[in-house]
Amino acid sequence: MAAKLGFAVACLGLVAFASGTFLKATPSKLVMGLPTQDVGAGILDSLALFNKNDIQHDDVEEMETALEKLVTKGDDPATKLAVKTMHSFIEKTLIKNRERAQAADQKLLDSSIQALKHCGLDRKVQVDMNIANKVNIANEHKEDYKDTLAKRGLCLQTLDGKKLVAQAYCSNVEADKTCVCDPQLNGVLSKFADRLDANCAKDHEIAKENKKCCDAYVEHAKHDAECDNHKNDAQFAQKQHKLIMSKVCKVYDTCYETRSKEYALVLKQVKKGEETRDWKSLYRIRCLVKAFDSEGKVSKDEAKACKDKEYDTQAIEYPSVPAKDECKEDLMFNKMELKKDPVPVALAHMSGPRGGASR
Repeated sequence: MAAKLGFAVACLGLVAFASGTFLKATPSKLVMGLPTQDVGAGILDSLALFNKNDIQHDDVEEMETALEKLVTKGDDPATKLAVKTMHSFIEKTLIKNRERAQAADQKLLDSSIQALKHCGLDRKVQVDMNIANKVNIANEHKEDYKDTLAKRGLCLQTLDGKKLVAQAYCSNVEADKTCVCDPQLNGVLSKFADRLDANCAKDHEIAKENKKCCDAYVEHAKHDAECDNHKNDAQFAQKQHKLIMSKVCKVYDTCYETRSKEYALVLKQVKKGEETRDWKSLYRIRCLVKAFDSEGKVSKDEAKACKDKEYDTQAIEYPSVPAKDECKEDLMFNKMELKKDPVPVALAHMSGPRGGASR
């Protein structure tokens, strides 16, 4: 009887500490010198450690077994008082503390995954004005790239027709020699301006009989220069897009890698915390205490029912990890378009018989 009274005092002693940090006092200190060999005192000591996550799953199972022996043994006044106090301790302290800890872990986990999601380019554009401006400029270059590439495609189609016209009018004329000094070409083929200035007289005139040939020749050369400009504009847009997006993608890659590592650490911490809470064991212990508190001595069948029952245990909701975005730095030219890159008729003499020149 004295031992059971000691156990009751131990319960009351633990309740006194329940609202704050548990002191690592031994049961003998809590019962003020009364005998503490009773199984109840050992259980209360284990409960204190259980609340601090200081014991392993096997220890919890041993505590559960010891408690089962206690509640199925008898229901004298001292045991009732002890179990009633234990019931209050479990409901108001152990479960509440674990619920708060689990809620904090859930919040930490959700916050970490949100930080990872915020690395995404769509989210970055929404919250980071600097990134938003860079992406907008890159998109403008992307649109310029598409537009100029389309213009180049149409230009090349028309160029073929102008080439045929030049060939027809220049069938009996060496156009690369006869028409290269045509004043209409001034400023058109700027990369050959020095050669033209050096070899062509300023007052050079095209003979009347070669006029149609040279007009067609010049028209083809001008159109070819226009196509070349479209290509240059597309290449410029491509390079500018890559220059900007390489920086944006680097920011994203760094953010994603950093936040992923942080999330992995949080995930490890949360899973460890979830394991140490041992909800199933705690619910089985609560079931035994609650059954005793309401009906007195617990039968073997009731104890077994508490052990076999499927509890709707609380669990952490683990969010799905967002896949890494494909951050595209480069814009690629249509390879078929690049292959179709004709040399101007005016430059035919530099690479063999071309254009409208006849040999």
